[in-house]
Amino acid sequence: MTGNFSPPARRYDRIPVSIPVTLIVESGGKKVGHPSYMVDVSEKGIKLKANVPVTVGQVVEIIPTDGPRYAVRSRVVWVGKAGSDQEGRLGLEFLDPVPTTSWGLATDPTGFN
Repeated sequence: MTGNFSPPARRYDRIPVSIPVTLIVESGGKKVGHPSYMVDVSEKGIKLKANVPVTVGQVVEIIPTDGPRYAVRSRVVWVGKAGSDQEGRLGLEFLDPVPTTSWGLATDPTGFN
């Protein structure tokens, strides 16, 4: 099919950021931390810059580098294709709601984006 095609609209607004985090991935029965950066954040997830082998559907944890140290459980929803402009980037969906104040971003009175 040809013609005008546009991708579906984003479900949630994204806020561009550059926040250091640790991506925790289970490997060989152990949890291994990888230094990473958040590229953007929304109410339901984040985009990370992380050269870490993960698969779609895998559950990982994100720990902020600065501030309180707690793990945010997330599911990998996409992995940037090698050779594309998204190579080394991951899309993660939070498994539980996370206030944007967790990342130092208060965008409304309720603390959610």
